[in-house]
Amino acid sequence: MKQGKELARVTEDGISCGTSLNENARIGAVRIKGYDIYNTSDVTDEGCIRINYHGTEGGGTKYRDFAVHDGKACTTPVLKVIGRTATLQVGGLLSLQSTGRGIDIQNTAYTKDNARLTNLITWRDSAAALLATVGFDTADSFRFALRNALGDIVLAPLGAVDVLGTLKINGKSVSDTYVTVRAFTEAMGKKVDVVEGKQLSTEDFTTEYRKKLAAITTGELTEGGEGYVTSGTVAAALKMKLSADGNLSDVMDKAAARKNIDVYSKAEAGEVFLEISEGLKELVRLTADEISGLTAEEAAELKAKRQAAVRDTLDAEKKGTGELKLAKTSNLSDLPDKGKARKNLEVYSTAEIDRMMDGKLGTDSAYEGIVFTPELRDKLLEIKTGSFAYIDEGGISHAQVEGYVMTSQVVRELKKKAERLMGGYNASEKDTIATNLNLYTKAGADARFAALENLFQDYIDFLTGQGKSPMEARQLLRNKLDVLSKDEIVKDYLRKDGKLSDLSLPTAEAKRQACRAIGAAYAEEYQPLLADTGWMHMENSGSGTDTQGLFIRQIGNIVSIQGYINTARRDGSNWGGIVAVIPNKIQPPRYSVRCSAADWNDDHKYNRGSSFTIYGGSRRIQLYERGMYNVNVELNFTYFV
Repeated sequence: MKQGKELARVTEDGISCGTSLNENARIGAVRIKGYDIYNTSDVTDEGCIRINYHGTEGGGTKYRDFAVHDGKACTTPVLKVIGRTATLQVGGLLSLQSTGRGIDIQNTAYTKDNARLTNLITWRDSAAALLATVGFDTADSFRFALRNALGDIVLAPLGAVDVLGTLKINGKSVSDTYVTVRAFTEAMGKKVDVVEGKQLSTEDFTTEYRKKLAAITTGELTEGGEGYVTSGTVAAALKMKLSADGNLSDVMDKAAARKNIDVYSKAEAGEVFLEISEGLKELVRLTADEISGLTAEEAAELKAKRQAAVRDTLDAEKKGTGELKLAKTSNLSDLPDKGKARKNLEVYSTAEIDRMMDGKLGTDSAYEGIVFTPELRDKLLEIKTGSFAYIDEGGISHAQVEGYVMTSQVVRELKKKAERLMGGYNASEKDTIATNLNLYTKAGADARFAALENLFQDYIDFLTGQGKSPMEARQLLRNKLDVLSKDEIVKDYLRKDGKLSDLSLPTAEAKRQACRAIGAAYAEEYQPLLADTGWMHMENSGSGTDTQGLFIRQIGNIVSIQGYINTARRDGSNWGGIVAVIPNKIQPPRYSVRCSAADWNDDHKYNRGSSFTIYGGSRRIQLYERGMYNVNVELNFTYFV
């Protein structure tokens, strides 16, 4: 804390703080140094930094995106990875600069012998309309297509365009449509030249024949009519018809036919539908391609996720989880580790309460001694060490320093100034000097005053010398000191280190009276202090919500939400939009709760209602209303956890 503001918090979950400024940081195997992020623990060539491998709260229930912006608050990221659709979006120029490595596009689901292998490079406009594509575009053939939905396709090489294969136009080979120069020349050599004013070389073709030919008109099989059609046209038309005895075996494109009549092939049905004999094993079975490159732990984790998804769909539990549940009728007696359970619930055991209460004293045992005041502290701070002026071994002179000096320093100085005073006087002279200075000599002090090491014994010996017995002498000493004897203390008083264990309390009622006398709770009647979060603001779910008037508080296992919310301030629609979120410090309801409110109006047709719901296990308050938009509604949720 600093000036009443929380800067950081250390709990059993770790250290949390609002802002941390570090030159370097290392978290697990990840190292952040300057503007570099790298892996420091993997010593192989496959060491990496994984981003968004896990989702919500470290699990795998929600997808996550990864976005890189340009540093100037751009709306569209320069690079974005969308987790839900496994899509990579590049919001700028994609420039590949390498030593000729190019672009490698790989389909990880199918091999080259499967027509379902498709990969496309696609162009779209701002409205996502398709403009052009390049790549394998169908799942029933191996064709590679280049399409332009807006205009022409131009090939502009420096030299020629060399087609290694059959060149087709509208699906038909050019060799079946156009003649070569050689074939044209040979055919023209068999024709006669036109001579002006002449007809054929013979007169076999008469005028009647010409009129007869002029009467022959061309018909169309598709449109009908009275004209003639060629055998080639009929043959071509019959080729497009199915034989009655073929039973659809002569369908030219079976994949397109199945698509038109909306049916699956055997192979496709095997990929789409599950076999009854497999018992849903196909949903969790991993293929060789899927586990390629994964460790055994990662493959097991992937299979466990698929099994969990199937159990969620079937509303089933994992095998063996029933043994891990607690029975309601056991009242928590079937907990495998009661100590760990008490730690998770943040409660004390009876033994812990007893140990804590053993260390407590009543108010009558409060400290009444001398308090170390600021004045005494200042007085001690003013006491400084001083020294006499002296010359050290190097011949350097040191000035006198004001302050208190040690006795040894005084002795050295006195030896310099008054050597005779310290040891040069005889006994008579010492007595005379002591009398003049109003002091006791050592012999006089020893005879008159008790020695520190046997202070009380000297007084007892003094009284014994005056005729008192040792017991009477000790009693007189205790009276002067106003203290009790050891026997009196043992008989009438409790030992502090006994923690009241030497107090005779034969019955439960006697123990209750003792607890009441010292203002303590009797162990069997004690209830631990309930945890209280105090009133906290509800959290916003996004920029669309406003919870400044909505508060929440948890005392023990009771949670209360009070205040108001505006029905227009929400994230989402009026049917399930989020208006507020319960803070992480407070537990959500285990079962769903709801409160409803109405907006009353004199004209009953404008009366509207609104419901606010918190689903079991959720932290979100969701709104359901119609026609009650932009109305301040007072809420009151109270639930047990």
